[in-house]
Amino acid sequence: MSLFKLKQRACTWFAVRARQSHFKKLRRRVEAWNALQERHDLNSNMELLRKICQVDLGLPKSAGAMMVPAADLEHLDLALRQIVMRSTIYSSFLPVLMCHSNRPEEKIAQPLPPAWRQAMEREGVNFDYFWSRFNWLQYQLEFFFFGLKRATQLLRDCRRLPSAPEKGYALLMNMPLSGVPSQLGAEGEDAKFVSWYSKSKLHQREDSELIWVHIPGAQGESRGDNLQIVSRPVPKFESTVQVLKFALEATRLTLIAAGGGLIGRWWTSVLFEDAVQAAYFRILGKDKLAKSYVFVNSDWGRRPLWTHFAERNKSRIIMACYSANMEPNRWRDGSATPVDPGIQLTSWPTIAVWDNEQAEFLHNAVEHREIDTEVVGPIPLGDSGAPLPSVPKNSVAVFDVSIYRPVWNAWKGLLAPYYSFETVSRFLIEAHQAITASGCTMVIKSKRNIGTNADRRYTDLVEQLSKEDNVLVVDPDLNAERLVKEVDAVIAISYSSTAILGQYAGKTTTYFDPLGSLKTNNGWKHGVPVCETVEELTTCLRDRT
Repeated sequence: MSLFKLKQRACTWFAVRARQSHFKKLRRRVEAWNALQERHDLNSNMELLRKICQVDLGLPKSAGAMMVPAADLEHLDLALRQIVMRSTIYSSFLPVLMCHSNRPEEKIAQPLPPAWRQAMEREGVNFDYFWSRFNWLQYQLEFFFFGLKRATQLLRDCRRLPSAPEKGYALLMNMPLSGVPSQLGAEGEDAKFVSWYSKSKLHQREDSELIWVHIPGAQGESRGDNLQIVSRPVPKFESTVQVLKFALEATRLTLIAAGGGLIGRWWTSVLFEDAVQAAYFRILGKDKLAKSYVFVNSDWGRRPLWTHFAERNKSRIIMACYSANMEPNRWRDGSATPVDPGIQLTSWPTIAVWDNEQAEFLHNAVEHREIDTEVVGPIPLGDSGAPLPSVPKNSVAVFDVSIYRPVWNAWKGLLAPYYSFETVSRFLIEAHQAITASGCTMVIKSKRNIGTNADRRYTDLVEQLSKEDNVLVVDPDLNAERLVKEVDAVIAISYSSTAILGQYAGKTTTYFDPLGSLKTNNGWKHGVPVCETVEELTTCLRDRT
């Protein structure tokens, strides 16, 4: 047999084994998901996760001393917890905990820091020690290579990046292209994040007239005199001395991360990438820093260490929440879903929020750390720019949430205590009944386009409704604010952000909870009334001014 055929057979064997392993894992997750749904055990995996993320990592006092400045050591434990949570929790840990909740007698293998593994054992979780430790070593190795890759990229690009502007600038981090206008002030593009920021009170124009927008992997380009797209959130080094300093520092950090990993100091490899980026900012110098660094929800649970250096040197570090729907569901029986671990671990110094109710929630959720909140009203993210279809008079915008396939939720370990197909189908059908009884047109906008991951029952229902004479379905990727301006009233599923958009636009607005199961503030949420029946909803629409 030829060498080529041997290689071909080996590749086929490994491919078949990989598929078999994947489908076996999928079957276990679907089985666990169905079992927990049937017995209404929808919070146990998330609650255990939340408790574990609050456990300190038990680092020695010397941890990080040779990798980050002394001023950053106080942030080290929290930074490492954020890194581990962001990189493992939502990708693999939630479904593992879900399966363990269904079969607690079985052992699990999960890459976790020793302190977290011990805390979970105290909660009754059984670990496969060999594979857990093997996976943890593999996890550290992956992070070591992430850091090495980052150092290599920065060394390669450090003289090819754009120069820092002589005047101050603001830098908007990890933006989607749909959030960037053709230029600042462009007509019809106000619903994009960059346009909104340029006019908001967050933008200190006297310090930073120029705005840099960081889009990973994008080509650098100017969009007018005051707007620049950049592929990396740093300007270039202006001297060879800086390049040499960074090369030496990157080499030193590489040796520390590699050596530390070999002797069991696991945090050195996990911290490696962050330490490299922080070193770049320190060598760059405080005079080249942006006046403001603005992040959005996609970076919520992970504050980079370099932002502490920037904050100490008078840069503003801001997290802008483009969603107001982050509170856990609270039920009328007094129970509640757990707070997202990323919210409890947050360490952003300034958080821009939609209203006072969201600000109050965040202060309570992270009460062990001080944060400043700025109420700025609705915050958009992106807009597809697609033309809005002609909306007839007496139209009502209806905002639901997109429903994922059960198998997708099972794979991710996400249980649906409220946003299920049953809830959303009742929401849409009963909203249509009320709108029809009021003699209005229903304009449906799904939250987002999730393609083949959408629950087929949900897409079939929307398609069925679209055939009704008084129903119009618009592009999910349109910015909701554009639609709200064209309608007479707004109905939003509880408690999505779109109702606040309607309120700010002066439209008749209501939340609709068809199950009548969620707790309200005396029938209100975010200053918006909550309807629970078709009759209440019909009355609300008929009484609109």
